[in-house]
Amino acid sequence: MGIMDIGVFIAAEPHERGPAEDLHEMIDLAQAVEELGYRSLYTASRHFSSGYAAVPSPLVLFAAVAERTTTLEFGPSVITLPLENLHRLAEDFATLDAISGGRAILGVGSGDDPPAFEAMGVEFDERAGMLSQNIGGFLEILQGGDAGAGLTLYPPIDNPLDKVALGAQSARGASWAASLGIGLQQGRSEPNSWDPTVSQVRAAEAYRAVHPNGRISTARNAWIGSPDDPDLWEGIRRHDEFLKARGRAGLPEDRTEALRKMNIRTGTPEGLAIDLKGAVASIKPDELLITADPGGLEASDRLKRLTALAEAFGLGDR
Repeated sequence: MGIMDIGVFIAAEPHERGPAEDLHEMIDLAQAVEELGYRSLYTASRHFSSGYAAVPSPLVLFAAVAERTTTLEFGPSVITLPLENLHRLAEDFATLDAISGGRAILGVGSGDDPPAFEAMGVEFDERAGMLSQNIGGFLEILQGGDAGAGLTLYPPIDNPLDKVALGAQSARGASWAASLGIGLQQGRSEPNSWDPTVSQVRAAEAYRAVHPNGRISTARNAWIGSPDDPDLWEGIRRHDEFLKARGRAGLPEDRTEALRKMNIRTGTPEGLAIDLKGAVASIKPDELLITADPGGLEASDRLKRLTALAEAFGLGDR
């Protein structure tokens, strides 16, 4: 593995202004992220959510980002494929890729949001089977195959498999992504383990065994400051409320256990840069995605933190 790329993951969250202001804030932040030297920017996709991760149509958002940036790669992490019309998603992504000059990345997965499935009339318990059933046909459309009635995708996408990644933590999911010829996106935490690195290393090894030249992205939470900072715990509280409101298990009440569950690392920018590199070294990812805020900070605060981390990683020297 060569030099590991450093990107940014932002779970977009509204503040006290309004959706238009919040979305424009994201676009401004994307331009700043590029200027700081980060390789990429990802955000979560969440349907019918006015709170945490409030971007229902990330491809629309990134079309605006494309016009304000020139080198930054970007995309959703991840789009819930079982909730999408595959033809419509393929066309939207192809359009974004054309507008951006080939800089768009599409993360896809089975989804983890029961209320969104219910709202769209899709059985949540069938999501894994639907993903398995649909992803092959979706990738075929992206590659210019028959989309039905003898029609093919327009605009065409160059090397589309290099621009699609599967969100997966397990070795089984990673092997599947590799067999499809697409990338692997590993999350910031692992819901079934106190140490996501253990399962992510196994997943990375399984992926490389099948697709040695595929791209692996691994995400981590990084908080500049003390583990006792009130702003950190306000963000964690908001995230916990979001989980419970969406029918998912909340975080442990014990603070140490909650930090471990979310895999949040704390410290100085310089210390975090060293710590994060060491934490993912055994995974050997092509890209490390950093989340500098668990939720709730204003864009100016996020930018200060991302600036400090960019300096600590030496991004301006690359």
